[in-house]
Amino acid sequence: MLTLILRLLHVVLGAIWVGAAFVVAFFLFPSIRASGPAGGAVMRQIAGVRRMPVYLTIIGWITVLSGLAMYLHNSMGADNAWGGTAAGITYAVGGTLAIIAIMLGTFWNRPTAEKMSALGAKLQSAGTPPPADMVSEMTRLQDTFSKASTIVAVLVLGAAAAMSVARYL
Repeated sequence: MLTLILRLLHVVLGAIWVGAAFVVAFFLFPSIRASGPAGGAVMRQIAGVRRMPVYLTIIGWITVLSGLAMYLHNSMGADNAWGGTAAGITYAVGGTLAIIAIMLGTFWNRPTAEKMSALGAKLQSAGTPPPADMVSEMTRLQDTFSKASTIVAVLVLGAAAAMSVARYL
């Protein structure tokens, strides 16, 4: 029963995490950024009010931890022979990609999104035109978030690809 619950959490939340990472990196954030100052209101709503970065971080951690629990369960016993099979190795590679992704998301993406949201609120109240140093900082944060989001999206897509084929190797 525990394996069933772990698998359910892993697959469903993993699908949400991968889909959200892909949409944010390749569609949502580029559109917000291209919208200029109007995009700032959307970013503040997503990050500051709706707390999407926090929810995605929680979803990512549950996905990784449930996957790790299943991997450890499968690799126990039989002198760890399963871990050396093609399936075991492929699951390990996918898991490693997901662990890297959640670490980057937790310690790079989420804090950057929160900083952008806070700075966006300051920019909105700063008046017109906004101070150059604040605009420069926002551009730097946007560049950082764009790179980090793309890296995380590629990593979780790689993890999902590995997980989807591992059983059949």
